Amino acid sequence: VQRDVRARLYKIPGILSSIFEAGGFHGEKVLQVNITGEEIDKLKEYSRTLKKAVGQVPGIVDLEATMEHDIPEFKIAVDRQRAIDSGINSSKVATTLGALVGGQVVSTFQDDIGDSVDIRVRLPEEKRGDMGAISALRLYAPPKTALAAPALVPLGELITYGFDKTPSEIARKDLSRQVVLSANLDGLPLGTAVAKVKEASDRMELAPGYKINFSGEAEDMAESFAYMAEALLLAIIFVYLILAAQFESFIDPLSIMLSLPLSLVGMAGMLRLTNDTISIMSLIGLIMLMGLVTKNAILLVDYAKVLKAGGMERREALITAGRTRLRPIMMTTLAMIFGMLPTAMAIGAGSEMRAPMARAVIGGLITSTILTLIVVPVVYALLDDFGGWIRRKWGSAEDQRHKAAAGLAIFALALSIPALSQASEAQGEAQRRNVEVRLTLDEALKIAAQKSRRILGAIELKNQYQGIYISERSTVFQQISASALARREDDNSSSSMAGGKDSPAFSTFGANIDISQIIFSWGKLNAAVKAAEIGMKSADDEIRTAKQETALGVTAAFCDLLLAKELGELANQNLEQKQKHFDEAKKKFATGIATEYDVLAAEVSVKNARPEAIRASNAIRLAKDNLRYRIGLEGGEIDAEGALQAAPSETPSYETALESAKEKRPELAALSNQIGVYEELVTIAEAGDKPTISFRGGLGWAEIDPAGSPESNGTNWNAGIYATWPLFDGKKTQGKALEAKSQAQAMKIKREDLLASFELAVRDALGNVKESAEVLAGLEGAVQQAEKLLGMAQKGYEYGVKTRLEVEDSQLNLT
Repeated sequence: VQRDVRARLYKIPGILSSIFEAGGFHGEKVLQVNITGEEIDKLKEYSRTLKKAVGQVPGIVDLEATMEHDIPEFKIAVDRQRAIDSGINSSKVATTLGALVGGQVVSTFQDDIGDSVDIRVRLPEEKRGDMGAISALRLYAPPKTALAAPALVPLGELITYGFDKTPSEIARKDLSRQVVLSANLDGLPLGTAVAKVKEASDRMELAPGYKINFSGEAEDMAESFAYMAEALLLAIIFVYLILAAQFESFIDPLSIMLSLPLSLVGMAGMLRLTNDTISIMSLIGLIMLMGLVTKNAILLVDYAKVLKAGGMERREALITAGRTRLRPIMMTTLAMIFGMLPTAMAIGAGSEMRAPMARAVIGGLITSTILTLIVVPVVYALLDDFGGWIRRKWGSAEDQRHKAAAGLAIFALALSIPALSQASEAQGEAQRRNVEVRLTLDEALKIAAQKSRRILGAIELKNQYQGIYISERSTVFQQISASALARREDDNSSSSMAGGKDSPAFSTFGANIDISQIIFSWGKLNAAVKAAEIGMKSADDEIRTAKQETALGVTAAFCDLLLAKELGELANQNLEQKQKHFDEAKKKFATGIATEYDVLAAEVSVKNARPEAIRASNAIRLAKDNLRYRIGLEGGEIDAEGALQAAPSETPSYETALESAKEKRPELAALSNQIGVYEELVTIAEAGDKPTISFRGGLGWAEIDPAGSPESNGTNWNAGIYATWPLFDGKKTQGKALEAKSQAQAMKIKREDLLASFELAVRDALGNVKESAEVLAGLEGAVQQAEKLLGMAQKGYEYGVKTRLEVEDSQLNLT
């Protein structure tokens, strides 16, 4: 039906058709491929390349990609320089255009049904689309001086406009942009389609920071297959444990469980015959087979063991058991097969999804039943011979058991002694020497990245979270412990009560292996592991934050040191120039040209300039100490090498800067991860009064050797399923859940507060940048005047009307 509908839709020009199956898990196409990165142009290029390669795979249809079709856009660019010269900033132009074209809400009114409706004021529709009319609009420009009059500047003199294209939508995932390739499948299994796409993506050369992954049903399939593998492994383990407990042997269940791989032959053949694939339903059928197919081998082996215990030879017992148990085996197998037939034939609405399960069961039952009657008796005979050899070998090594038990005890004692290790490193860093190290900004940043205490602390925090993750994950796995015992006991304290006879001494040897596994904990273990994983991501964000803060602090300290050095140099030059003026005044006073007042004034100027030089020297020393602290060096002299750059750069818009801050500031991602941790803690807290199911088992061997009496030895084992349910905890669980929910909500509020602080910080930073640009523009005029003054002083010195001291004053003013 889909092929026919798709073929008809392809004949209609001008449309892009896609078919979605009703009742899907995600309400989207089956195959979802995500290309993530930062630059939109590269994402489009990779999308086109991958789409071309995937489109050549037979069975992949309805292929489309996001960001594939751009939409037209009318762009207006503000000439910032002309706008600034006119006394108008970009924000005023944007606000005016937004109000005139998009409209501005000035009031509201209520309609007949009581709904509030905005009253929006804007240009008439015919003028909103006429750029000539919009360009003729005039903006108010404030007067540049107190005597100047305000002006009306035409908007067309400040802007340029034109048509362009822009993506219709920009999707993001994990703070990265992404393009999604989606497609339907026509007779092609999802697993095969994913493998074909991976082959095509592996041939592509992606730039750093770009990656290709899958989502939707492909992601669910991979996750489900992993869970099904765990469930299958647990099913095999439980079947073996139950059989070992029933037959009181660890070898006999192996011959029974051989029927499990025999069923895989029929399952694979039936799925191939019916043109089905390995899916979740077929794997559910495989897990059902784990319990069904062992039934035939149990009937056969159990009866053979009964006949053998009655004195019949093993070969004769196996033949008799096969002949006797053939009828019940066939009856139960055929009953199961015929019971599965309606489901396997996909009769009824929605039965196509369940059919692979029934077909897998039927195929596995057919082959396992036939092969069980032939293979299982042969394997049972082989394993029985192997078990007899083990028992004979074990029985002939009575003296070795004591050595084995003692060896186990010594091994356990050795494991309890911690290992000692010594390590030494020769450290000859320059910071321990009394030598001044001159660093550039790049060198300072590299050293800080290795030695900064803030970064090292963040790395240790990640190690702590990794340890928590390993600790929490360990609770999901089996807990296995081993113990050994070697004891000699001789108690004569009660000999008087026994007629003067001493109690016999005896020796005890033993070894045990215990295993435990939590089967069900109401999501508590999964939530703990997931919370630890999110905590590790939060630690990565903390490292990024530490690196950003360290880089910012080192850069600021480096620039402060450069500035302090320049100010110190100016202060020293000023002091030297004042001293020259003082010396010149004393010479003039000696020749009668200057008065005593001039000498005293010059001396006061020198004394006033000296504290400034001292403060500048102290500022340089403090700036060096601050830079050394920021870098993480513990001793030695340090200095900055470089020059301050004061070239103004283009200031981004507020929206662009805010969006960049939200994407690149790791504090936001860290808070989001902390919210995820507390949400998992809510799950853990709510599971506090829920039942927990676990498996515990053990296997051991013990020997008691009393003096003068025959020794006693043998194996012992235990296995059981334990359920624990706290019936009443004084509302402790309710309190913990409430506390965790409150903490999660507090983190969400903190996240909103952080976003608001981002907005304030961005506005403040943009204001500082604008203020700095204006200050630099104002200083340019002062520099030009100082250069002109220096030129005039040099000319006057050449003509003899200016002194050398006045030229040096002009140079000092220029610096």
